[in-house]
Parts: sequence; C-alpha cells; structure tokens
Amino acid sequence: MKVWSSLVSWESGIGLTAEAVLHATSAAAASARLAARYTRKRRLDIVISRAFLERELNSSIACNPTAKSKKELRAALLEARLHAALDAAGNDALRRRVLDVLTVYSPASVGLYWPLSGEFDIRAVIATWLAGDVARRASLPVITGRDRPLEFHVWTPDMPMQVGAHRIHEPTSGEVITPDLLFVPCVGFDVDGYRLGYGGGYYDRTLAGFRAAGKVPVTVGVAYEVCRAGTIQREAHDIPLDVVVTEGSCYPEGKLGL
Repeated sequence: MKVWSSLVSWESGIGLTAEAVLHATSAAAASARLAARYTRKRRLDIVISRAFLERELNSSIACNPTAKSKKELRAALLEARLHAALDAAGNDALRRRVLDVLTVYSPASVGLYWPLSGEFDIRAVIATWLAGDVARRASLPVITGRDRPLEFHVWTPDMPMQVGAHRIHEPTSGEVITPDLLFVPCVGFDVDGYRLGYGGGYYDRTLAGFRAAGKVPVTVGVAYEVCRAGTIQREAHDIPLDVVVTEGSCYPEGKLGL
C-alpha cells in the first residue's frame, strides 16, 4: 500500500488522478496479457506444424486421409508442399526424374502445367527437352469453362502468354493438341497413383474426355515426397495416374526402373 500511495501521490503531482493511474495500469496489463497469449499461440502453431510434418507427412510414415476430409488433407499438404518447394537439392532431383520419364516414354508431344504456388516448376525441363528435337511439341492447359475439360494449346518457351481463368497463364497459339504424355501437378497422391488436386475436377473431366475420344495420354503425376499420403479417398470418377514421380522415388515403386 505504501508503494501504491507513493505512486498515486507522484502521479497526482503531475496532474493525474488515482483513477487515471489505475486505468493506465489495467490497460498495460491487458496489453501484456494479449501479447503473451499471441506468443503462446504462435509457438503452439509452430509446434503443431512441425509435429504434423514430422509425424503425419513424413515420407516414411504413411498417413491415412480417411480420418480427414479431402479439404483438411488438402490444406495440410499445400502447406507441406510450400516447404518442400524451397529445397534446391530436391528440385534438382525432381528435374532429373522428369527427364528420365521423357527418356523412357519418348513422347512426340507433352502436356505440362503453368506452376502455381508450391508446384514444381517443370518449364525449364520441358524447354531442354524441346531443344533436343525440333519435331517435339509441348502444350499447356486452357480453361474454356468451369465444368468443361481442359484444352491443351501448343506452347513454346518464348511464346507470349495471356492470363486466363483463375489468373493462370495460358499460351496464345490457339492450336489444340492431344499430348502423348501429360504431366499432372499433385497436391497429394498415394502409391496406387490416385491424385488429390485442388477440387475443381478439371483433370478428372479431361482424362475422362480423352478416354471417350479414344486417345489417352500417358499420365505422369509430379509431386514432392512429403505429399505422399496413405490412401487417397476415391470416388467413382477418379482415374489413377500411370506413374507419379517425386524427388525421392517413383510410384508404383519400381515402375520404369527409376
């Protein structure tokens, strides 16, 4: 009480009342509690994130997505993929595997994708592949409607691009082809080749359309090892990919001898 009285007397001497001092002290205490709460929450978020990546998304421990909805699994895998995409050594290894796939299948034409956040950037690999033979052709997907399959338009590395649906870059050639081999970006995948995408269904409709037309390209998923799940929830329209390559392996394991 002596200390408090002295503080009040001192503050009163500069024109503040005991009530004002009490208010200021309470506000400071509240601010300190809020800061401490935020710090604890941030630390908890980091711990949870690390635990999730190490336990559930570790490449040696398959996680079972049936315990989660696709939406929950997608969110977790997208975060994990962002971290994996920063690993230069992993990206170099994935480039080599993509080139290996091109060597094994030896397609005349390929479909690739314009990379979104966290996706492996495959464009430089395809540019190198194109430079090896003038007869080779590459194409990028074009969205022509929300419920329609993708079209693949011819692309070259120096071609001017335009911004299409979902702010994704699209080629300006206007020439539609059906590629012999199609590289498909994955948010997640399982060892049987089933893919988890963004939920728009574009590739599902596209692959079904290829099948109906009687020309089905070889489908190659491109992903990081951290995005491998135990078993992706499957629906009637889901079509497995022929192969999935990561920086660490090839699935189904042993396929292509990679």
